[in-house]
This record gives sequence, structure tokens and C-alpha cells, in this order.
Amino acid sequence: MLRVKVLGELELERDGQPIEPPRRGPARSLLGWLALHPGPQARATVAARLWPDVRDESARASLRTSLSALRAAIGGDALVATRTQVGLAAERVWVDAREFERLRAAGEVDDALALCRGELLSGLDEDWVLLARDVHTDAHGRLLAELAEAAAGRGDRDGAVGLARRRAALDPLDEGAHRDLMIRLAQAGDRAGALTIHERFTDRLRRQLGVAVSPATRELAADLRAGSLPGPLQPVAPPRREPPRLHAVRRRGRMADRREELSRLRAAWERASRDGRVLVVVTGEPGIGKSRLVAEFAAEHSDAAVLYGRAEQDALVPYQPVVECLRDAVGQSHASSDGIAELAGLLPELGPRPAGVNMEGLTSAPDARMRLFTAVGALLDAFAGRRPLLLILDDLQWADNPTGRLLAHLAVRPDGAPRMIVASYRDTDMPADHPLAVRLADLGREVLVERITLEGLSRAAVAEMLTRARIPSADMAAAEVLHARSGGNPFYLEQLLEHPGGAAEGIAELIVGRVRALGEPSLRMLEMAAVAGREFELSVVAEARGAALDDALDAIDAAVRGRLVAEVPSDSTLFAFVHDLVRETLAGRLTAMRRARLHARLAAVLERRAEQDPDRYLAP
Repeated sequence: MLRVKVLGELELERDGQPIEPPRRGPARSLLGWLALHPGPQARATVAARLWPDVRDESARASLRTSLSALRAAIGGDALVATRTQVGLAAERVWVDAREFERLRAAGEVDDALALCRGELLSGLDEDWVLLARDVHTDAHGRLLAELAEAAAGRGDRDGAVGLARRRAALDPLDEGAHRDLMIRLAQAGDRAGALTIHERFTDRLRRQLGVAVSPATRELAADLRAGSLPGPLQPVAPPRREPPRLHAVRRRGRMADRREELSRLRAAWERASRDGRVLVVVTGEPGIGKSRLVAEFAAEHSDAAVLYGRAEQDALVPYQPVVECLRDAVGQSHASSDGIAELAGLLPELGPRPAGVNMEGLTSAPDARMRLFTAVGALLDAFAGRRPLLLILDDLQWADNPTGRLLAHLAVRPDGAPRMIVASYRDTDMPADHPLAVRLADLGREVLVERITLEGLSRAAVAEMLTRARIPSADMAAAEVLHARSGGNPFYLEQLLEHPGGAAEGIAELIVGRVRALGEPSLRMLEMAAVAGREFELSVVAEARGAALDDALDAIDAAVRGRLVAEVPSDSTLFAFVHDLVRETLAGRLTAMRRARLHARLAAVLERRAEQDPDRYLAP
């Protein structure tokens, strides 16, 4: 029997003897994911969840590598892997988190609590881990609260205080837990201790979140100072906490200079507070900093109800980015039973899907779809309460049509809390005739739409990044080189600073993925252009490829729309790669023999043209 412990540091035992968990982070993360998701899982699902920021092909390759490392660590008998599915063998594997849930449901609370050695998967900080950790922390906290109430009911006030302290320690920013602790201390006769907890918590909330405690907590402290003992416990809404995935974006280091864009977001927020609703559309190429920009903006608004959802390339459910938002809101809100019934079609954790509610109806049947949209709006209003709502939907280039319809409904509905919806997507991956692009354009007639397109950083901003990175050659000359290679793309810049010897694997993977998405004709034309140089004459490249000029224009037009190349303003016959890295990556992935062959074909074209127009094609 293999025992997997995830409540705390990841630990493994086989037949009572400890064994070493996988050393590499990806394999450890994979083991944690499989431990928390019993039964066989689709490979595509696991790859998308654990490697959400890379293309499907690369995610599947990473999954294969991690499976090999995991199999070496735990043995093949505990791991079930087929061409389509992967999972831990349920009959051969015991997981403490699953046992915690079983014991809690059976009422064996002391045994359940004994399993909680620390925060779930301590040391891992992927987005999915943060979400799972919050779910477990909430369950752990509810169990401690129930036990404290039971202890107080039988007169064990010291026991109630101890359990309340354990609950407050789970989350230093949980206001409800700290109010509970204040009340338990006061009921046990330690009024000074209760007020000390209040002062410490008030200071922590102000320093870390920039917010004050709730009026109910202030009233409790005032009663304690006046000598009044608190009555029965009253529920308190928890302080606003940044959605875990949004918080993960912000942990990636200091944001590059985006003062103007942040100012425009702040102005849009003021308009939303005044006019009731604003839609902000943030676009740009991959790596340009869209997610980071909106994460920084969201962090400024501790007084707001913030929800974040991100579309994924191979989403398995409709409305997927909005479903992520709803999961974050549903535990803190109350909706009517009818609304809950409609939402249960999307959120299995709310209970069994009601009879007559099916996924096809929720996406295509107009009546069912409108009932769902109404329920979503009601839940968002309940979550926001009296606060303004900030709804962030990221990476919408992968969103499905149902998500577009729901986004349009939420943007134009006249009632509900004041709200600002931020929709971000890669415009390089969304043509103008894409259904969501068309829908967003149509929304401009019904609601105020602010459009922010992120461009590459300036040379001065690149120089500032060098200074922050403490690069010795942090002068404008070094900034010029980096700016030319990266086009000011923050992701490319960070990768170049981490890998100064050449293009990092992450950059190459992203660029090749973008080029392949354009189609085979564009890929082949850009490979020839990369051999020709940073600037290239399209007619020369087309002739060397043996392609008609119109076909070459079609291929290059796609690359222009994808922001990989651009026209040279001073000469309409010339195009240039937007980043040196694009050209370097395309040329670098060719074999030496292939490069030599392409060079020879280009040379033959230039030789023929030099005979006809020596002034243009012969070097001086």
C-alpha cells in the first residue's frame, strides 16, 4: 500500500517505510494533483491544468516526462497510465486528504484533525494548488469552528479558546475566525487578551490588505472595552481576498512600466462607480503583460468584490472562465433555490444537477440559457453586496461562444452592483471576424467600452528593467540591444535576462507556436525570410520559395496580423521582423543543411536580379 500525505509537506510511505518523493517540481505537482483527484483523469485535462501557459503539444510532452519521473519514484503498480488517461490506483493508494474528508463526513472529527499537519501541499505554489489549499483550509476551519461551538456548549471554555486559536492560525486574514477567538477569550474571562487579538488583527489587515476591520468587529471591540460580554456568535463576511490565480500572476516579480495603462484603468473604474457599468478590453501579443496589468490594477481595490477567471485552450466545460469566477463567489454568497438549481448545472459542488437541466440546454436553449444568465447575475450581486464588482476574464482568445453570450449579458444588464468587466485576449490569435471580437465590437453600441492595446516597452523602460535586475551594463547601449531583440515584450525581456547566453526555451516555444498557428504557408515563407535577414524584400523571398507573389502576400499578411513582421514605412516592398528573437528562433530551428539550401536559393534569386538591376541588388 502506498500512502500519500499532502496535508503539509509532500510525504510518501510504502508498506510502512518512508520513500523519497519525486525531486523535480513538475513531478511533485503531478503527484499532488492525482492524489487530490481520485480515479482516472483524461491526459488532456491533467496537462492543461498543470501546464496552463504553454501550448497543448508542449503540455503533453511535459506530462510524459513527469509521469516517467513519478513512476520511478512510486512504482508502476500505484500509477495507472494509458494513452488517454492517467491516475493513481485507488485500491493501492491511501491519501490523507481523502481520508480527512471521509472521517469528517463520518463524524470522526478528532481523527480527521490529526491528519492536518500543515497547509495543503506546502512548498508548491501553482495556481491549482492555491485554489485547492483554500478549499481545504475552509473545510478545516469550519470543522474547528463546529468543535469550538460544541466545547462552549458543554462549558469547556478553555477548550473552545484553544480550538478558536487553531482556526485563526489557519488564515491570519480571516476576520470571522478572529472575531470568534475574541468572543471565546472574553467568555473565558480574558477580556484583555481579546482586545490584544483585535489590535493585532486590525494592524495586520491594514498593513497587508490596506483595509479596516468591519463595523461589527469594531462594535465588538467597543463592547469589550465597555465591559460588556459578547452574546452568541454572529457570522461575519470575510475580508476581500485576491483570487488565488490572480495572486499567482502578481508573484512573478515587479511589473514593468505601465503607468499610462494603469491610469486608463483607474479612470474606467471611476466611470463604472459613477455610471454603473463599464467594459474594458485589454489586448496585445503573448507575453506583453495583459494578465499582469489587470492583476496589479485589481490589487489596488481592496474595497471591491474581485473575481478572476481564465479561459483555457481545451476547456472541457462551457462558460469555463465564468465558472472559475462563480466557484470563488459561491461559497461566500447566498442565492435563491431556483438560482442554485440553474447554477448546479455548471457547478457540481452545489449538488446533483436538477432534472431537466442539461449542458446542451444551458448553452443552446434560449429559455434555459436566460435562466442561467439570470442566476449568474444574482450570484454576482450577492457576492458583491454593497461593494463595486470587478470581474476579470482573461485569455478570451480561447473562450467559447457561450462565454461570449454570457459576457455580453453581464456587460449590458442594467441592474445589479456597479461593475467593471475587464476582458483580455491575444489579438494576434483572434481575427477580426472571430465571434467574440464581433460581439465585443457590437457591445460598444450598448455600453461604454474602453480599449487598451499593450505595445512593447520603450527603450527607457527596458533600461529601467536592467537597472532593477542589477545588470552591470545597465546603460542605454545594452537597453538598445535588448529592445531590438525583444521588441520590448516583457516576457521576452525577462527570459533574456535569465538566459543571457541566448534565447530561452520558453521564448522559442512561444514563438514557434505563434508561427505554426498561422498555417504551413506562412511558416515556410517566414523561414525563408528569416534566412534573408531582419528586413527582407517579399518578392525576393517569394521567388526563392517558388511561390506566386499573391500567395506570398497572403502568407505575410497573416504574419503581420499576428505581429510577427511589419511593413517598413520607408519602402513598401520591404517587411521586417518585429523582434530579432522571431528571426533568430525561426532560423535557429533549421538544420545546417536546410539553412545552406535556403541561402543558395536566395543567392540565386539575388544574382539574377543583380544582372537586371545592379544599382539595387549589387553591394557598393
